[in-house]
Amino acid sequence: MRSKKLSLRLLSAALCLALCAGILPSLELAEAAASKTLVVEQAERMALAKSTDLTKKNNEIILKRVKYVEAVEGIKAKVKNLRSFRWTPLLSFKFPQKLDLVEEYELNIKPITLQAEIATLEHEMNDIRYQIIADVNTQYAQLYVLQEKISFCEDRLSGAESELKKNQARLK
Repeated sequence: MRSKKLSLRLLSAALCLALCAGILPSLELAEAAASKTLVVEQAERMALAKSTDLTKKNNEIILKRVKYVEAVEGIKAKVKNLRSFRWTPLLSFKFPQKLDLVEEYELNIKPITLQAEIATLEHEMNDIRYQIIADVNTQYAQLYVLQEKISFCEDRLSGAESELKKNQARLK
């Protein structure tokens, strides 16, 4: 019962964090729209905030952490139960027991494997984050080059139009 309440609290806290993370990016979008110029850092933050892959990976990490906490608490309860004197009203006595090698191995390895899975997921999340940043930087550089080409062509066009007006004025 107690572990169920704890897991529900952890799940609700994770959901609250996910909802709060969805509110913050909308503020950045409004900030970028108001300034009319987009800086690379703003583009990176917006891309990271709107990435569904990143949020999925973050949710996986949160779920693994919840499983880790539940596993550690379950192991502690099992060890406490096995190492204490127990009896039932029907006078069924259970004396403290020592864990055999297989059980002790399983109880020690489960948290370690969950920690390794969490670390792997965090590395994958960092890989996704760096890939998003690299994509944004590449697209930003391409956009900047295109803007420079457009401004160069506009300058040439305005120069050509002024030459055309001069030439038309000479012909009249």
